[in-house]
Amino acid sequence: MEKQSKGEALTFVVSTTGCVLFIIGVLFYNIVMF
Repeated sequence: MEKQSKGEALTFVVSTTGCVLFIIGVLFYNIVMF
């Protein structure tokens, strides 16, 4: 159970971090371009 919970939590953290990095990347790209 613990391993499964950690796996789900890790997936959630990775997906959330990915979304945040993507948003920051888009904002940074817009700031650099304009």
